[in-house]
Amino acid sequence: MVKHVAENYWDIYDPPWRELLKIAVSHAEKILREALRLRKEGVTALDFSKKMKSRWEKELYAEVLKIFKCSLLGKDTGYLKGADAEKVLVLDLFDGSSNFLFDCKYYSYNLAVIDKNDLVFGLCIDLENFDVFHALKNNGAYLNEKKLHGPAPFIDRIICSNVVIKGTYFLHFGCSSLELCMLARGSVDIVIGKSGLQDIAAAMLIALESGAVIKDWNFSDLKLLSIKKTRLEYVAGHRESVEKLSQVFGGSLKDKASYMPSSWSNIVKRGKISIDI
Repeated sequence: MVKHVAENYWDIYDPPWRELLKIAVSHAEKILREALRLRKEGVTALDFSKKMKSRWEKELYAEVLKIFKCSLLGKDTGYLKGADAEKVLVLDLFDGSSNFLFDCKYYSYNLAVIDKNDLVFGLCIDLENFDVFHALKNNGAYLNEKKLHGPAPFIDRIICSNVVIKGTYFLHFGCSSLELCMLARGSVDIVIGKSGLQDIAAAMLIALESGAVIKDWNFSDLKLLSIKKTRLEYVAGHRESVEKLSQVFGGSLKDKASYMPSSWSNIVKRGKISIDI
């Protein structure tokens, strides 16, 4: 499925990142094949999320442990502490699940590595077309083989991830990770969101390494949260854009942004999802 890069392209990375990336890309291909089969069979949203996604996270974790010691923070598995581990493998291997189950665009495979509370590696694969976004700290961000240069200094095209800002025109695609990757490639100007660390850790590093800045809703430096509290409130964009936005909203989004209600609980109640695909 990976048709966008030369066979030996991943050799740009030294061990262990080269091995990690190769394993993850291969695993993403595998779970996409399985997911397409399950969708055709009419899998329930609950089984897809709680059974399959957790199984896939544990599969990948077992493979990564062959490369280096780490703990796991999975979107559907939760936290598993590794022995003598300083690194944390942060996973959401199917962000945008509801988009996928209803045969819509925008669903992705996400892997990040945190080392001593510092994001050091990020991988986000657009599973609809298998574009591979990747970044290593202090080494830039890439879309396949192309280096990314981040957003322009404007505030015209705003994405809101899981939030609503009254009186503001915004875009929303239902996949927080790819929304930040759109920012990294310069497709949008600003992303304002409230998402789980597992959803966006990889894409955060990709956006940062492309040249974007990421602040909290008080426009202060965003800090990674503990494994017990992983919900992040963030605003990302070109430095000048974020400064302009801070002026527009009086230095805080806390009383301007509200959480967008999720339809997931209702989708789960449907049982098997059957659409004409």
